[in-house]
Amino acid sequence: MVLSQELRLQTANRAFYQMFAVNREAMQNASLDSLENVTFDLARLRTQLQNMIADGSEFQAFELEHDFPGSGRRTLVLDAHPLSLSGFSRLAILLSFHDVTVRKEAEAANARLSAIVQSSDDAILSKDLNGIITSWNQGAERIFGYTSDETIGKPVTILIPADRADEEPVILNA
Repeated sequence: MVLSQELRLQTANRAFYQMFAVNREAMQNASLDSLENVTFDLARLRTQLQNMIADGSEFQAFELEHDFPGSGRRTLVLDAHPLSLSGFSRLAILLSFHDVTVRKEAEAANARLSAIVQSSDDAILSKDLNGIITSWNQGAERIFGYTSDETIGKPVTILIPADRADEEPVILNA
């Protein structure tokens, strides 16, 4: 969205109007405080925007969670930058809402899976297509007796008994 120095909405893209479930015409030149369906604290946002206008302070992007009508709970990163528009003598503000919900959910799922793998008593390791070990859990340390520092980056063949060494190339080529 583009805001005037008085923090009034000048224009925004379609995604903004859909996300906040507001009408474009009703929001034209409306105060930032008049956003419907907004339950997050606008004071922090307003303070940073006013400081950016008054003394050129850099806006410190921040994250917030909000329940949006129709799309539910979303995690957003708010960021703002001064914007000079040709034909206008006064600076405006470009305020962006980056939806990072999917990334945050993926990070949380990844952390849960990593915790499961790391706490498993079973040996869990991964290798790339060339047979090089890329991960090694604590179960593998207990079972094989090697630390992750000793195995990651090494060929998986270090784990194969000498009398079965000819099996790994067949597995890699399959």
